Amino acid sequence: MKTSASLNMALSGDPMSGTSKALIFKSIMSPGRLAECFQEAIRHTVDGKVHMETDMRAHCNPSRMRVIAEAATELAHRLAAHCPACDCPGWGRTGTEPGLPCSWCGEKTTMVRHEIFGCPHCQHEAYTERCDALTKADPGFCSDCNP
Repeated sequence: MKTSASLNMALSGDPMSGTSKALIFKSIMSPGRLAECFQEAIRHTVDGKVHMETDMRAHCNPSRMRVIAEAATELAHRLAAHCPACDCPGWGRTGTEPGLPCSWCGEKTTMVRHEIFGCPHCQHEAYTERCDALTKADPGFCSDCNP
């Protein structure tokens, strides 16, 4: 068992498990503590069944912590970017515009053509080319060439 993750163990009055007393153990962070909680829970069951689940609270879940850290970093970058029109913080990408032309026929596709950047204060907007510099779409994204 990885000790960086946390588990919750719950024992409730669920008729399917044959328990009568509610027990909940949270933030089990080590194999030793897991064994202790498991043995305590088993002592209170009729049929020897215990319900365990991973602890999905953000502060106990490494994958959720990574996502929250990434979101915080993105927010910090956004707050550090100032609007070119009014100099207020918060300048950043607000959307996209489809219409990247097909490399075979030149018709507009559903692929992103422009990224839209905007200011939350003055509503100034700027359209920029794609950040990956792609100027033509694969014909697989074209409704004319690949219906």
